[in-house]
Amino acid sequence: MHIKNFLIALFSVLYLCGCGAKEPQVKQVYVPVRCNLKMPLKPAANGSFEAHKELVRYFLRCEEIAKDCTGEKR
Repeated sequence: MHIKNFLIALFSVLYLCGCGAKEPQVKQVYVPVRCNLKMPLKPAANGSFEAHKELVRYFLRCEEIAKDCTGEKR
C-alpha cells in the first residue's frame, strides 16, 4: 500500500515538474472587428470632367474609410 501511494506521489511530482518547465508562449492574435463607418454614395459617371473629379474624391474618401477601419496610420 505504501509503494502504491509513493508511486502516485512520484508520478504527480514528475508530471507537475514537466508542465512548469515550459516558458509561456505569447502570440499576437488578430480579431476581426466590424467597422461601423458608412460608405459614401458613388457619384454618377457621365464622362464630364466634373464627374471624374467627383469620382476621384469618392475613391479617396473610400480609401480613408478603409484605413480607418484597418487602423492603418496615414
